[in-house]
Amino acid sequence: MAIISLGPCSMLAPHYHPRASNYVVAVTGTTVTHFIEENGARLVTNTLTPGKMTIFPQASLHTMVNTGCENAQLVSALANEDQGTHNVANGLFNLPSDLVGVALGYSGQVNQSANAIPGVGTGSIAGTKECLAACRANGTYVRREFQA
Repeated sequence: MAIISLGPCSMLAPHYHPRASNYVVAVTGTTVTHFIEENGARLVTNTLTPGKMTIFPQASLHTMVNTGCENAQLVSALANEDQGTHNVANGLFNLPSDLVGVALGYSGQVNQSANAIPGVGTGSIAGTKECLAACRANGTYVRREFQA
């Protein structure tokens, strides 16, 4: 089990656990979760408020974002002590850039995008520009910056 602390507008980058399902319960804040089990499957979105939970099936691509201007805290339990974690963007951009560009339908260089991806193990990252702007507009100072 682990405690996940997401600052205002913070998110966990899209990732998956190849060997475990992930059970997440909200303790504080409002967190929106998204997952897709496999290619062609529908997107499943849940809003977690204190006491609510969601399950990310084993190997499902998932992410979660604190949509509020206060901290959100969650409890995460994985169904295997050796769950493995694969951050999708980090893995994708470690492949040859010309192949990644073709896969994304982009004919230019993708290296500029690759350089903006936070390293594995950095924890949560800044969420959307819209969330950050909304928090600033209501007077909440958010110490995160969106990296283009």
